[in-house]
Amino acid sequence: MTALKDAGFQVPTNGYDHIWYWILDTSRKPWNDVRVRRAANYAINREALAKDLLRGTADPAHQAAPRATAAYDPKGDVYSYDPAKAKSLLAEAGVPGGFDTTVVVPTGGSGNLTPVPIAESLQRDLAAVGIRVNIKTIEWSALLGQEASGKVPYGADAIAQSTTLFQSEALLPLFLGSGSPFWTGHYSNKKVDALFKIAAESPDVDGRAATYRQALDLVTRDAPWLFVVNDRNPRALAPTVHGLVQPKSWFLDLTTVWVSGR
Repeated sequence: MTALKDAGFQVPTNGYDHIWYWILDTSRKPWNDVRVRRAANYAINREALAKDLLRGTADPAHQAAPRATAAYDPKGDVYSYDPAKAKSLLAEAGVPGGFDTTVVVPTGGSGNLTPVPIAESLQRDLAAVGIRVNIKTIEWSALLGQEASGKVPYGADAIAQSTTLFQSEALLPLFLGSGSPFWTGHYSNKKVDALFKIAAESPDVDGRAATYRQALDLVTRDAPWLFVVNDRNPRALAPTVHGLVQPKSWFLDLTTVWVSGR
C-alpha cells in the first residue's frame, strides 16, 4: 500500500459485504462446546491484524454480520481482544491446558486476502491461550470442490476462507443453515433457520434487515465461526484514472471512468 501510494497510485477502499473467517467443526470435541468457540474469538487480536498485517485494507470483524451490510449493528460487536477471558472460558469448558486442532487454509483465491499470513497471525494469538493450531494449505478451487461435497480436506477441524453473505441472500442459509450442501461446520440453530426463512419471504426491506440482524446476532453468540476481518477491497489506480466510485461491492461500474492525458 505505502509503496503504491509513494509511486503515485491512487488506492481507494470501501467496506463491502465480506467476511474472512474460520468455519469451526461444531460436531467435534472440543469445538462442539460453545465456550471453546467463544474463547477462540476472544483470543485473537483483530485490530492488530487489520492494522499491522493488512495495513488498513480490512476492518476487524467482531461478529457474524459484515460491517457494510444492513444486518450490522455495532452493539453486536461481542468479541473484543481478551486473552484472559479466553483462558477462563477454556478452563470452564474443561480444557484449561488448551488443545491441538487443524485448520485448512487456501493459498489464495477470491476475496481471501493474504490467507496464509493471516492464519499464521491467528495461530500465534491462539497459541498464547493454549489452542495449538496446525495449518494445512490447499489450492482454492480444490477446497471449494471438496466443500461442495460436504467434505473437509485432510480431516481438519476448521476451514479458513472468505465469503459474501448478502450479494445473494441465498448464501446465508447455504453457509449457516442446517444441513446445507456446504455444511462442513455442522452448525445448526433452528431459530436461525426460521429467521432466514422469514426474512427471505418478506417484501419489507427494513423488516428483512432487522430479521437478518436478529439471526446473525444468534450466530455471533453461537460462534460457529472464528470471525476475523471484513475486507475494504483496495484498488490501485494510475494517477491519470478519474471518476471511479469505489462501491460496497466486488463489482465496479466503469461507465463513469475516464483517463486524462490522452
